[in-house]
Amino acid sequence: MPNKLSDVKMRKTLTEYKAVIAVLKKIAQEKNMSIMELMREGIRNEIRKYASDHQKRRETLDILNNYEPKLGQEYSSSAELAKFKRKQRDFDNLMLELQLKTPHSIEKDNSVIPPSAKIKVLEFGEDHVR
Repeated sequence: MPNKLSDVKMRKTLTEYKAVIAVLKKIAQEKNMSIMELMREGIRNEIRKYASDHQKRRETLDILNNYEPKLGQEYSSSAELAKFKRKQRDFDNLMLELQLKTPHSIEKDNSVIPPSAKIKVLEFGEDHVR
């Protein structure tokens, strides 16, 4: 007995997925990329396009901010701190890639001292005095 709903149901067959992946593979080869790199590029383009609307941009930032690495109160080793800093750089690069933040806004968010602060040198170290 045929399925009378089959015309209205949005069923995706394995054959369709295989066909789409085959086309992606061809495009990726021509661009000298992996299929995963091509899919990441497409996903990021879709997020950029989605976030071009002001309201959706704020919603996107709210979602992504839940995944931003949080600075701990204390680190027991320099390796732990380096791991946090690496995660923070990766997150900042993602925000730049998605065009959701500018380098200036990232610097402002990540700095203890605001970028507009004037830095005063109180004294030079011995290596700098002649």
